[in-house]
Amino acid sequence: MVVKDKIGRKRYVIVYNTDNLSDILKHIHLKFHMNLRFILKLGHYSIIKIPHYEKNKFLELLMEFNVPTMKTTGTLKKAKEIIKNKELGH
Repeated sequence: MVVKDKIGRKRYVIVYNTDNLSDILKHIHLKFHMNLRFILKLGHYSIIKIPHYEKNKFLELLMEFNVPTMKTTGTLKKAKEIIKNKELGH
């Protein structure tokens, strides 16, 4: 297996939906110049795509804004699977 270059890797962070999640993400993007992207919303959870080197800083900022996170994964398919299993109660 060939490892991708470090610049191109992405992480998918699963967060619980809050009332002002979009405002918090806009604030983080503008103030800290993070390259984050809202991917999709499934039930009570949302998936945010970020570069792997900004993951730790992004998680710290979410904790400061009291946005609970569930898990971080490297693929969108796995993130959707985690949410599906959580929604079904597995």
